[in-house]
Amino acid sequence: MKIALYGATGFVGSRIVLEALSRDHLVTAISRRLDRSSPAGSAVGPATPSFESSPASAVTGASGATPGSESMPTFPPLGAPPGPTAAPTPAGLRVRRGDAAEPIDVARVAAEHDVVVSAISPSRTGQRHQIFLHALSVLAENVGTRRLVVVGGSGSLQVAPGLRLMDMPGFSPRNLPEAITHVAALELLRDTGALVDWLYVSPAPAIGPGERTGRYRIGKDEVVGDWVSVEDFAVAIVDELEVPRYRRTRIHVAH
Repeated sequence: MKIALYGATGFVGSRIVLEALSRDHLVTAISRRLDRSSPAGSAVGPATPSFESSPASAVTGASGATPGSESMPTFPPLGAPPGPTAAPTPAGLRVRRGDAAEPIDVARVAAEHDVVVSAISPSRTGQRHQIFLHALSVLAENVGTRRLVVVGGSGSLQVAPGLRLMDMPGFSPRNLPEAITHVAALELLRDTGALVDWLYVSPAPAIGPGERTGRYRIGKDEVVGDWVSVEDFAVAIVDELEVPRYRRTRIHVAH
């Protein structure tokens, strides 16, 4: 399978890359920057995961370890010329310049691949979240007949009928803006109706580095578990890419 992945160097995206490559899929990592200054070039993924969906009490993994502290293999700098000490690009991985907000380029990427995955997220450095929503809108409008799988947040998951995680007293106010943006992202996809073959995948309320067990549970809009390792979250996503079971809906992955 040929997988186009936006956000391939992020906390979740990097694990999707590793999981897909381990199954002999072809992955194209798409980045707006292809130079040595890109943070994508220094490692598979950054040390800090997104806990937009999580109450303040759940910002560490089940073991309490610092997220991202585990050892991860490194990728060569995206677009950097090969050198005598450069790490080889993993077999099956290709990197290319691209922008999820550029309609023509998105259409070209989609035409060259079997599925498009978005693991991008709203900015945490002060940029307007509308930039993220615009990029997601462009993706949805230009993937054509290709499936679009979006890694989302879980703040909008229900802990009880009509009560969302983000409405709970323990939900961090610092994370609320990102949760609200992810609500808008899910509604954006739902508003496409039958025009787009999309799937929105929410993690458990807490997600962090852990063991790849290959075991997980799937829910819909209700919380089915409090925790998932990012490794098993990636397993669930690649499983769904290989054998689609859900279309035009949101699913929730947890242990």
